[in-house]
Amino acid sequence: MLCRNCGTDNEPGAAFCHGCGTAIPLQSGPAPQAAMQICRTCGQETPNGMPFCQNCGTPLEPGMPPVGEQPPRQTPLPPPYPGQMPSMQQAPPPGMYNPWYQPAPLPESNGKAVAGMVLGILSLMAWILPLVGYPISITGLALSIKAKKETTGGIAKAGFVMSLIGLVLTGCNSFLGAALQVIG
Repeated sequence: MLCRNCGTDNEPGAAFCHGCGTAIPLQSGPAPQAAMQICRTCGQETPNGMPFCQNCGTPLEPGMPPVGEQPPRQTPLPPPYPGQMPSMQQAPPPGMYNPWYQPAPLPESNGKAVAGMVLGILSLMAWILPLVGYPISITGLALSIKAKKETTGGIAKAGFVMSLIGLVLTGCNSFLGAALQVIG
């Protein structure tokens, strides 16, 4: 019977085209007498030289040995019993502990780390004016702390240290200004 898709002349009774693998209507007829090979998916005998299995449409490997020389078919592993650890070939079910899981590595820096570093540098200059120094230093500290949890690089640490130094300097300047105001 001719395939509607590619026009290949198929053996009578083939369920799939041996030229393109498309399903064809079933037809009854005598079995082919040529040398046969076995499909590894369904175990059906198929004449040698056909690229697709006539029963299931699976691509056949070229040069497969004839039926008598075919190695025994391996049976798949049974599914694991409830409570049994699955084999290494299968992924564990959702929510089950996977001992081979490794989380993605943290990036070296991100936008929060860079912003914390920039605000740390600015806080070292803004301590002279406490009204400006406090918000810059505190914002730099907050961004650096958040960035430290999300990154591995030293930019967040440097921003934290500089913002902390700027905050201490701003506090000292505020205390000194208040003390001078009281005295003088």
